[in-house]
Amino acid sequence: MLAQSLRSATRRNIPTLVSSVARRSSPRVASAVTFSQQSRTMAGITRIKTDKAAPPAGPYSQAILNGQTLYVSGQIPANSKGELVNGTIAEQTEQCCTNVAAILEEAGSHLDRVLKVNVFLDDMANFAEMNSVYEKWFTGRPARSCVAVKTLPKGVPVEIECIAYVPTA
Repeated sequence: MLAQSLRSATRRNIPTLVSSVARRSSPRVASAVTFSQQSRTMAGITRIKTDKAAPPAGPYSQAILNGQTLYVSGQIPANSKGELVNGTIAEQTEQCCTNVAAILEEAGSHLDRVLKVNVFLDDMANFAEMNSVYEKWFTGRPARSCVAVKTLPKGVPVEIECIAYVPTA
């Protein structure tokens, strides 16, 4: 029965497929699906926007605050007008960090409250130069991953995203 539902996925949308499979499985799965659908629309999610950082390069928020956890979208080396900053990897990393800091501030957080950072580079040969700037901004040494990717939005060589803690007022 599950295989039949999966084969018909092209004729139905995914939520319908998941609900259909869940109803046929067990009440626990159906309950999990229902909870998942509700959590997407639950109150307590705040979209963060600031004019002090680059506008999103696509249909997403600069950051999302859920409770005391802030999820900052990937920041590319673009100024607050959305214009790409050209120059060295150091200069471009500086702009990414400036954007991240502005978004954190708008949400009531700070670089010292960053828990996890993901850095994306289009060439690992830029790792040392990126790190020379990164370490000046993220002095609290949060957890971090740095990965090389084939390409980044708008052809930039570096992008930085993070998760931070926002204290209650």
